[in-house]
Amino acid sequence: MAYLNSIPLETGQKTELEVYLEEPIHRSKELKFDVLMWWRQHSSKFPVLSKLAKDIFGIPITTVASESAFSAGGRILDDYRSSLSKDMVELLVCGSDWLKSVSKTTIKTLAQSAKDEENLDIDVLIPDKSSH
Repeated sequence: MAYLNSIPLETGQKTELEVYLEEPIHRSKELKFDVLMWWRQHSSKFPVLSKLAKDIFGIPITTVASESAFSAGGRILDDYRSSLSKDMVELLVCGSDWLKSVSKTTIKTLAQSAKDEENLDIDVLIPDKSSH
């Protein structure tokens, strides 16, 4: 939040997210598209989003047996049924919840929220020390 407030937006200036969303879709003829490489190559144009992408796409993934993904019995995790650490299970459950909630929210709503946060008056959040 502090970073967003430290960058003044001129009237009508688009946020980084809005600029990214207006980019044309990249269609690659290569079978293997390296999303991390794309973000690395575009990090100067999208500095904040590229850091976010690096954090998200850098998370190690795991495969889970179909039983644990689709059956009630598979949802019970214990030391004998899963080799995933407690932290990894928590990460996967939280990530799943986050993805489900994001799918209910439109990207335009997120972009508007980000723009509204960027337009907050920083003086309201940080009192002027010279007046004391």
